[in-house]
Amino acid sequence: MPSKKMILSKSPRKRVIVIAIDGVPFSFFPALKEMNLSPVLSSLYKRNKIHSMTTTLPPVSSVAWASFLTGVNPGVHGITGFVDRRQDGYLPFVPTAEDLQVSTIYQHLSRIGLRVCSIGVPATFPPAPINGILVSGFLAPNLERSVYPKEEIETLKSFDYKLDIDAWSARRSDDSLIAQLPNAISARINTANHYLNKENWDLFVFHILETDRLHHFMWCQMMDKESTALDLFSVLYGQIDKFLQTIMEKLSEETVLIILSDHGFTELKKDFYLNRWLIERGYLSLSEQNATNLSGITPGSKLFSMAPGRIYLHLEGKTPNGTILNDQNAELLKREISESLENVHDPETGSKVIRQVVDMREEWKLTGFDDSPLQLPDLIAIPSPGYELKGELSGSDLFGIDRFSGMHAYGDAFVYLNGEEKDEKLDITDIQGKICSFLGVQQMNGESNQT
Repeated sequence: MPSKKMILSKSPRKRVIVIAIDGVPFSFFPALKEMNLSPVLSSLYKRNKIHSMTTTLPPVSSVAWASFLTGVNPGVHGITGFVDRRQDGYLPFVPTAEDLQVSTIYQHLSRIGLRVCSIGVPATFPPAPINGILVSGFLAPNLERSVYPKEEIETLKSFDYKLDIDAWSARRSDDSLIAQLPNAISARINTANHYLNKENWDLFVFHILETDRLHHFMWCQMMDKESTALDLFSVLYGQIDKFLQTIMEKLSEETVLIILSDHGFTELKKDFYLNRWLIERGYLSLSEQNATNLSGITPGSKLFSMAPGRIYLHLEGKTPNGTILNDQNAELLKREISESLENVHDPETGSKVIRQVVDMREEWKLTGFDDSPLQLPDLIAIPSPGYELKGELSGSDLFGIDRFSGMHAYGDAFVYLNGEEKDEKLDITDIQGKICSFLGVQQMNGESNQT
């Protein structure tokens, strides 16, 4: 457990601890209190110390945490999904920290001599050299390639630290999920405690992934009082609560605590296959009937999509086979597709599938929208609660049932800022500025990642 000695600041400058709990919605706090899952978080909520916070569009973990790290929206830092595509082709790739177009707060603080320790935050692979220790988050391929400096690998192995659980095994069996999650979070917390004690850090950031995994697989089962999911919720949130209790008991006036999430969660009812809908309506055509990727897109296609709900115009000069020639045609097409999608209804229930279609040039307030080396989406479709927008191509069904029972909600993140009362509307992009303020250093200003 962290000792008071190690959490106390050794200089007049404040130090900052950030506990990043993935996928915990602000709207979940009443249930959290009712189920007695986390007395610490419930107490903070009851005293109005936990506040709602907006987050990125789309609400994807790697996208949101990239905005946390950089202080800018996805249209500026460049990562807009778990997979993206470059302008010179159609094949998807997994973006990494090397694709970030601006520097992170870790690089900013390292340049001015402050020491950083970061454990498990997404969008940090490959680990850039910093003044401190960096352990990358999930989507990193393996532990050996995910740690800076490499001398720390053996320490992590000694705690049986895992980048992630075996999610594919968990998809096949609840028993696998139940077996993996408690061990994974225990190892993660033990690792965090070790570095809280060992390192003389100025900024300590600790990301907890297991809550996101739990919510994806068992969000709906949580409401069933006979379900084994309740036990798993109690175990995981109990470990988090104990960790938070230990930290808060030993905090000094010189150390600031921030707790936050990256997006909300809600019940997942159905998947909606957006590309299949585009094919059915004649907006997208492929050279092969059972294509699994967009490499066979034909020049006559007007639109295509990537999950979750990102829509791209097939523009000449922006895509290899694009044929949409001018801004006027593009604007007409955007209005047409927005109106059509906002009128899609579930044939079984009559429910509206897509709540809103957002023009991303306006949402991200971009002036150089077409200058990004990555292909930024022109539109993002925001689904109604319960509908997940997928990008699969092959198949004819427009709707499907997922193994998951929970999905990311749009907005609905939370933040605790060292007990401060909320006096402004906060977004996840604001947090790095708050950290810089607490540390007494100049805020980042969109520094290029290429310098």
